[in-house]
Amino acid sequence: MSDEWSDEGSEATFSDTAKEDIHALYHESCAICLFQLPAGEKFAHLIASSEDGDEAIELGVYLGLIESSYERLSAENGFLLCGTCNASYFSLHNVALSPPPIVLRYILQSLHKPENFTRPVYEICQSLVYYSHYPQNAPDDMKDVLPYVGLYSLVTLNPVAVRWCAIMSMRFPPLSTIENFRFVPASGDADPSSPDNARIFDALSITSNMPISLGIIPLTDARSEEYTQKRYWRLPFKLEAVLTEFLARTNRATCHARDSEQYYSARIRTRCSTLKYQLEDMEAGIDWPGDGEGEGGVVANKPDVLPNVLEVRVGVGSEAFG
Repeated sequence: MSDEWSDEGSEATFSDTAKEDIHALYHESCAICLFQLPAGEKFAHLIASSEDGDEAIELGVYLGLIESSYERLSAENGFLLCGTCNASYFSLHNVALSPPPIVLRYILQSLHKPENFTRPVYEICQSLVYYSHYPQNAPDDMKDVLPYVGLYSLVTLNPVAVRWCAIMSMRFPPLSTIENFRFVPASGDADPSSPDNARIFDALSITSNMPISLGIIPLTDARSEEYTQKRYWRLPFKLEAVLTEFLARTNRATCHARDSEQYYSARIRTRCSTLKYQLEDMEAGIDWPGDGEGEGGVVANKPDVLPNVLEVRVGVGSEAFG
């Protein structure tokens, strides 16, 4: 393994064993642009080992997004990035990985089901991962989501900073389409603008004899009209870890486009906070406004109740409720 591969700048580094595991897993390729370079890649943390990561984990554990035992110095929290993807985009928080909108929407809908009012989000995530391996046995409302489990969106967090930027890929993937609960190669005449088709960037499947295929990954619609085409990255992260990191990066004070990753992330955070506050208040003997039937408040049965109260307590405006 080249001495040029490093995680310099991290508060705590991966062990040599973890680095070897990450290096082998990604085949010396950047997880995002898929460039294979002789040196200069960085062992990056999904959830940082620094104070930023401490805050993300603290919030995630409080809201039930992730287990406190999640290990940020393990190989499962690491991936390889080239110098450009790391320094220009991830380190500056110009972009972030997120579960696809369809996965986030399923999680949000699950949090509104009575049987999930006290269920941690990470258990919902783990259920999705489990059934992605056994789709025929999955609940009906989950089946359409399963092809997207294990795939992640690359979300632009700072469109002003990267307005005219694009990431070049040397392993630009062909189109894929969904068949039997998974993405498979699409036909040669497939429409790249169709919502049923997507490009799947998969560093784990790269081989040394794979032909070079150049393409660009636009970060805003100013660079290319292809920005709206669907692109996903197949990465071996825990779903709940990606959700935790993305939720920590999402600006809740901003009104996000409906059905976007940021939109669902803000609503998941609000929903988790609402349920958490309600449980804490009930344990303290404080009732929330009820449903008019003489019982103490059950916000879980009226998820949009008291947006003004939640704006103060949770820190988001009423736009988060959609």
